[in-house]
Amino acid sequence: MIALALSLGLLSTSLLSCGGSRGGGLRNKGPRALPITEPMVLGWRLVPGDQLVYDHSVLWQSGPEESTRRVERWTYLVRDVDEQGIATLEGSLNALGVEHILEGEVTPEPLLALALAEEKERLSQDSVRVQLAMDGRLIGVTGVSWSDSLSHRLLGLQLSGEGITEQSTWPDPVLARPYADLLPMSLDVEVSGSHQVGGLFDDQGELRLSLVSEGLVRSPSGGPQVELEGQGWWDPQTGRLVSRALTARIGNLSMTCLLYTSPSPRDATLS
Repeated sequence: MIALALSLGLLSTSLLSCGGSRGGGLRNKGPRALPITEPMVLGWRLVPGDQLVYDHSVLWQSGPEESTRRVERWTYLVRDVDEQGIATLEGSLNALGVEHILEGEVTPEPLLALALAEEKERLSQDSVRVQLAMDGRLIGVTGVSWSDSLSHRLLGLQLSGEGITEQSTWPDPVLARPYADLLPMSLDVEVSGSHQVGGLFDDQGELRLSLVSEGLVRSPSGGPQVELEGQGWWDPQTGRLVSRALTARIGNLSMTCLLYTSPSPRDATLS
């Protein structure tokens, strides 16, 4: 059971499976594949006053014997959309939980309670702002540290600037850039990234478009490198990101960030 942040609501291990409720989570069981019969133009549809509720989950795998999972629920209020179509989203934390496993043993909740309460207090004081273009380009994330920003950055799934088909692939020059900080500062690094269409699906009457991501941070002189791979699910009917996962690997270490739509904290009953 995940240790729970005080007075923030409950987040359980069921959220970490990303199965979630209908409309949320990384789901690839059961949807029926559909042909893309004509080019599809993708883009966010955001207006001031919109609220987006997402659950974030970050899994750090330090080796085969130790892992830490952290899950957060955030509400993003669309504060403004400027003349260039850049939306400013203001994020507020609704809930927080963490789980630590060492050699197959889950760390008891009382041992995590103090650290979790302090972390909840720290994050609640942050003013997170995400600037997002309607084509999915992430303009910036402010108000949080590099490590805290990674799950917020998943909102920035770069979409193709042209109508997409089943064979579409397009570059994303900023996908891997934040992960360059995982390599020694003394290294000169090159970053690359791309997305491709993984298919269009009918999931219980709802259209879902699969987008597959790959990225790399490497040094021309050799040495360690960061490999990225992930998948996102896009709702082409509403113009919203349903869910996204991105895993970064360097040597024996890996970090997986997940983002998936959640019921409103006011309406959801969490356990």
